[in-house]
Amino acid sequence: MAFPEKMKHSPNLVLVAVNSSGENQFSGEMYHQYEKEPGIFADVNSLVLAMDNFFDSLGFPQAQMKTRQFKNIDSDNRDICCANTEYSLEELVIKRGKLGTFLIEVERREKASWQGNIYWIEKDEVKAFQSDVELVKLIVVAVTN
Repeated sequence: MAFPEKMKHSPNLVLVAVNSSGENQFSGEMYHQYEKEPGIFADVNSLVLAMDNFFDSLGFPQAQMKTRQFKNIDSDNRDICCANTEYSLEELVIKRGKLGTFLIEVERREKASWQGNIYWIEKDEVKAFQSDVELVKLIVVAVTN
């Protein structure tokens, strides 16, 4: 597999395995290197929230803006340590979705959004994205065509 070299050293890679899709929606499993069990997501919203929670718990990439909340919750609850990986990158990229598999590297969280790269494993293509909405659109187009 020839995934991008710079992704090999990123601590916050997320693998999204898409198993089903509907009208502008998709569902599947989310993997990262720090847990053996996948996070199951039923729709786009739950995927984005799960990824954002993962980045918050990792502390990387650091959010430029703090999320507003109705309740005061200790947001500095980083419980993932980069030293304790459950999967190597090679083991992680073996996972596959029924409709598509994407390795996502969020480099920055600026302007209340995400910027980074998405690697479509089955097509061996990399695209940059400038927002989480653009990221979702890239996945929707890929799994519906």
